[in-house]
Amino acid sequence: MTANRFSSVLLMFAVACVGLTGCFGTFFGTTMPKNLREHGIAAKATVLQIWDTGWTVNDSPVIGMRVEVRPLDRSTFESTIKRYIISRLEVPQFQPGRVIQVRFDPDDHTAVAVDSGN
Repeated sequence: MTANRFSSVLLMFAVACVGLTGCFGTFFGTTMPKNLREHGIAAKATVLQIWDTGWTVNDSPVIGMRVEVRPLDRSTFESTIKRYIISRLEVPQFQPGRVIQVRFDPDDHTAVAVDSGN
C-alpha cells in the first residue's frame, strides 16, 4: 500500500471513529438523545426492575431498566430504558425502589432516558 493511500485510509478511519463516538454514546445511554435533551420533560422515576444486557463498556456494565415515571403535571406511566451504562460504583443507585431523574417525550412514553445532568 502506498503512503498516500495509507494516509487516506487512516484519515477515513479517524473521521469514522469521531463521528461514531456520539452514536455509541446514544446507543449505550451515556448521551441523552438530542430530542429529549432539548424538548423532553424532566421527571422523577422509580426503578422497578433492572437487568444485565450482557454488554460492558470500559469494564462498566450496561443495564436495562423498567421504570415508573411520575411527571408533575400528568399521569404516571411505566417505560423501559433499554440501555444505560453505569459505573460499578453506581450499582446501588440503580436498584429497584430507587428514585432517579429522567427525561421523557410527552408524545411518546417509550422515549425515556436517564437524566444524568450531562
